[in-house]
Amino acid sequence: MYAGLVAAAIALGVLAAGLPSAHHDAKLSASAATTPTSLLALPSTTSTTATTVPAPTTTTTVGTHAPAAVTLLVANASAINGAATKLTQTLGGAGYKTLTAAGATKKLPATNVYYVAGYQNDAAAIAARIGAPAVSVLPLPAALPVKSVAGANVVVMLGGDLAPSVH
Repeated sequence: MYAGLVAAAIALGVLAAGLPSAHHDAKLSASAATTPTSLLALPSTTSTTATTVPAPTTTTTVGTHAPAAVTLLVANASAINGAATKLTQTLGGAGYKTLTAAGATKKLPATNVYYVAGYQNDAAAIAARIGAPAVSVLPLPAALPVKSVAGANVVVMLGGDLAPSVH
């Protein structure tokens, strides 16, 4: 792109200065006539450089509250007795404020981790800690198969998939 502009500027400069005419000295005409051609053939002094910009990095914040500020309830929705109590003790040992483990009124094949507004990242951190997939982190519905979730910011419905690994 710049090489074309340089060539155009040189050509205009030569035209403005005037090309030698036939009545000038033949030696001068020959050298003047070859000068613009050789200038136009000079390699461009500009260059283009491809710059690779690295993709932006994303920082994921796990948990927006200190564990002691998160109250959680673990409900046993599996067929393994004592699994919710064991998980409650484990999470309490990690600093979470825990409610007494509860029994679910319905057995579930898969664990879900529910959260109230403002505790999604905390629920995701708890899910990761217990080995539940990210898709198991869901907003707390109006009703769950457990007697009460009062006071809980996060509710773990411990299903048959993870109960054997915590007991």
